Amino acid sequence: MSKKQLLPITWEELKKYDGNPPPKALTRLPNINIAYRMYNKKLSQSSGVNANEFITKKLTNEYPSEYNIITKNKFPYYLDPQILHLVLWINPLYESDAKNTEQAIRGEIAAKLNDKNADFVLYENLPKHRSISTVRHYQLFVLCSVGKNDKIDKNDKNDKNDKKEIENKLLLKPMF
Repeated sequence: MSKKQLLPITWEELKKYDGNPPPKALTRLPNINIAYRMYNKKLSQSSGVNANEFITKKLTNEYPSEYNIITKNKFPYYLDPQILHLVLWINPLYESDAKNTEQAIRGEIAAKLNDKNADFVLYENLPKHRSISTVRHYQLFVLCSVGKNDKIDKNDKNDKNDKKEIENKLLLKPMF
C-alpha cells in the first residue's frame, strides 16, 4: 500500500476559496503540524493560558487602537512557493465595527497593496476548522513574483510583487 504524495496547494485551487472557505481543512506539512502542537503545549505550560487566550490578550493589549492586524502565518498550509500565507486578526475590541466587514477588509488590503485589482484570496475558516476559535481571523494569501510558467522569476528586477515588498506594504506585525 503506497502513501499518497503530498502536493503543495496551487494558486488556482486557492482562488476557488476566495470569500468561500474550503469544506475541509487545508493541508500542512507533517513537520509544521508537529511544530504547531508543540507550540500550543509549550504556550500552555509556560504561561498557563491556551492559544485563544494568548492571542486575545496580545491583540487587545499590544494593539488597542488597531481594528485588525496582519501577521505571517507561523504554521502555514503547504503552498506553492510563490504564495504568501498571512493571517488577518480582528481585534476583539472592534469585532463588530463596520471597518471589519469582509468588504471593508478587502478594500483595505487592496489599498495597502496599492492595487485595486490585487491578486489575493481571503476567507474565514469554517468554525469546525478554526484552531483559534475565539478570535475572528481570516486566512489571507497573496500571489507573489510570478514569471514564466507561474514560477518565481528571481532574475526579474522589475517585478514589484516580491514577498518582502508585499509584507512591507501590508505593514505586517510580528508573529505571535
